[in-house]
Amino acid sequence: MRLKPDVLITDISMAPPNGLEVTAELRRWLPETMILIVTMHDSEEMLRAAAASGASGYLLKSDPEDLLGTALDCLQQGQCYVSPAFSRELAGKLFQPLAAPAVKGQRKEGGGLASSASASTER
Repeated sequence: MRLKPDVLITDISMAPPNGLEVTAELRRWLPETMILIVTMHDSEEMLRAAAASGASGYLLKSDPEDLLGTALDCLQQGQCYVSPAFSRELAGKLFQPLAAPAVKGQRKEGGGLASSASASTER
């Protein structure tokens, strides 16, 4: 392949081959090119499929226009980018919820805040 772009933008919903197939093929030919998928598909399933195909970023067409520049900046710096629309949903699945907050002013023994999920490190 003659061209070696730093960043490439594609969509999922294209005439065959679709954007995921194109991304997977480009990943083989241009392993150092960052690939941003800009799409209307706001499902986690499509986000996962894009990641599996080798995409470096995923931006929704419904996102504010200025996020395109943010996404491109991230990719040009070698970072991945995911639409903020997925942030809360993914974080909720990846991270354990915090213990219930302590009642204001209530302290546990030893001076720290009370917690319903305290772990002992003593043996």
